[in-house]
Amino acid sequence: MLASLRIKDIAIIDELDMKFCPHLNIITGETGAGKSIIINAVKLLSGKKAPRNMIRYGAERGYVYAEFFEQNKEIKTERTIYTSGRSRARINEGPVGLKELCERISPLLSICGQREYELLLDEERQIDIIDHYGGL
Repeated sequence: MLASLRIKDIAIIDELDMKFCPHLNIITGETGAGKSIIINAVKLLSGKKAPRNMIRYGAERGYVYAEFFEQNKEIKTERTIYTSGRSRARINEGPVGLKELCERISPLLSICGQREYELLLDEERQIDIIDHYGGL
C-alpha cells in the first residue's frame, strides 16, 4: 500500500506531499491541475524512463519519494533524476539499479489510467487482482 508520496521539481510541481489512507484514495482536479504528473512521478518509482523535460524548468533535478507498506513492513523508495539524463534510485536508503527498482516496486503498484480500464475487464486479470489482495 502506498502510504505517502513526496514530489519535488517534477514538471509544474514545485513541492508536493501527500498521505494516503488504506482505503480508497481519489485524486481529482481540473484539466491541467497536475493529476497525470503525480501518476507519472509514481511510475518513476517503478523504474520507468525519465525524460529530461520532466524536471521543472529552472531546477537541476527532480525528486520522488514514497513510503509503502507491504505485510506490515515499511519500504522507503526514492528516485532523483538529473538534467544530464542520469538518475539515482534508492530503496530503504540503499542504492539500487532501475531493474531492481522495477522488480521490487512494480508489484506494489496497480495504476489504471483513463484508457486502461480494459485490463480490468479481463477475467484472468480480475482473478490475479483478487488473489493478490487476498494474499493467495
